[in-house]
Amino acid sequence: AGESDPRWQIVSVNDQRLDPPQALRVFSQPKQFAREHPNDPNTSQWLAWLPPRDQQRIGPTYRFQSTLALPESAAAKDRQLVGRFMVDHRVVAIRVNGRPIPVPPQSPEGDGWHTNVYEVVIEADILQDNNTIEFEVQNDIEGLKNYTGFRVAWELQTPSTIRSRPAHP
Repeated sequence: AGESDPRWQIVSVNDQRLDPPQALRVFSQPKQFAREHPNDPNTSQWLAWLPPRDQQRIGPTYRFQSTLALPESAAAKDRQLVGRFMVDHRVVAIRVNGRPIPVPPQSPEGDGWHTNVYEVVIEADILQDNNTIEFEVQNDIEGLKNYTGFRVAWELQTPSTIRSRPAHP
């Protein structure tokens, strides 16, 4: 495991709040997709909560949380925040400022579940400052204690934004 990423924390495990929230660590990527989706601290990198094995739980749901402020140049209306994420195993809930956001369908385990890129579009409830964003990640290998991982890359879009191709997380 690498250094902590100050932008993200884990705030609960199985709906039990962690007090204080725990730092997330940059996690090494499997070689099979590191070339296509390399860790980049400026855009996106694999993050994981890496407690000692004896503190890991079987099949938990982890709540990852970050605070995101928009640039002053972003117009207050007609903007959307697009997140492209990769996950081990699946995202089960997304919230922005406490409000649920629809979770995109994800591939089942064994079908590129940690190499596929999924997109979530947030069009409402985006504040200029201090947007609290939460992703609940379920790590559900039955009967096995193992680490989970997550990464997301953000793009702010306005009517004048032209996307030629999606950025990878």
